[in-house]
Amino acid sequence: MTIDAPRLEASDEAAWRRFVVRVIAVFVVVLAATFAFVILIDPYDSGRFPSIGISGVSDVSQRTLNVSLGRSEKFDAAIFGNSHGQLLDPERLSQSTGLSFVQLTIPGTFAPEQLAMMHWFIRHHPRIGALVLVADRLWCSEHPESWNWFPFWLYGDSDVEYIVHSLNARSAGAAWRRIKYAMGLLEPSRPRGYDDYEKARPADYRFDFPKRVPSVRRLTAVIDLSARAFPAIDRLAAELAAAPAGTPLVVVFPPVYYAALPNAPQRIAELRECKARLERLAARTPHGGLLDYLVDSPLTRDQASFQDLDHHRAPVARRIEQEITGVLKGLTAASR
Repeated sequence: MTIDAPRLEASDEAAWRRFVVRVIAVFVVVLAATFAFVILIDPYDSGRFPSIGISGVSDVSQRTLNVSLGRSEKFDAAIFGNSHGQLLDPERLSQSTGLSFVQLTIPGTFAPEQLAMMHWFIRHHPRIGALVLVADRLWCSEHPESWNWFPFWLYGDSDVEYIVHSLNARSAGAAWRRIKYAMGLLEPSRPRGYDDYEKARPADYRFDFPKRVPSVRRLTAVIDLSARAFPAIDRLAAELAAAPAGTPLVVVFPPVYYAALPNAPQRIAELRECKARLERLAARTPHGGLLDYLVDSPLTRDQASFQDLDHHRAPVARRIEQEITGVLKGLTAASR
């Protein structure tokens, strides 16, 4: 008995087509199930789509935790920045101002990430009692760069982009973690996002400050930077324009140990112009202004005030909190 070769080839081709169709069908089903799972569980508490109604998250990373905190109706005021603003206590500021503050600083971030976080907060709050921006010299860059890894899609306006980026193992893991949290198997995240980095410091911690410090230079020559671009400040102005009317902005330049202050004339001039533009921008808001600790002063020469060259300690944070409160209440002059 002989087998007709064309008929055999047709049979093999039909079997192959059925196999391909099954694979595609399985892929579509898995994709649809993953899509439904992510939508219903809402791993990051984004509130973008109807979900099963889990309240809150259990997350230790500010990069993703701030999605939930930044849209929460519990807060009407927020702190933005990186680790330089991390010690500001939102609970203390809430008690002293009568507002409800949340900490939305994210260690390691630059201006673009902080602006994305501010955009998310503004988008979800029809009334804002205060925006506190803890800025640093990175805000003064002519070409601000983004951090190596930051989920801009989590804080953007595009739901499609959010869905596309959510269909991965990381989001599935976050969804499973949220289910465990809803079942009481995980502790909730910090309610106001406050993370005190000093608590993790060993009791015998000592930072080796430099023994020899170059003298701090003062700018004597006139360097005209009026035409220089400060893109991050321009974007901040756009975000403020989209904020609810009457939103106060307080900009804080936190202190660094005086050895870390800029020494080159061009850098000094850039920082001065950057501060001036941020001060003018903040001054246009009610009870807004700029608090400048990034100067050569007795505070910045006191080693006891710093954990390292760039990060102040808790007593300094308490002082900054008091002055922020004073600015918001109209009791403290903003420029220092």
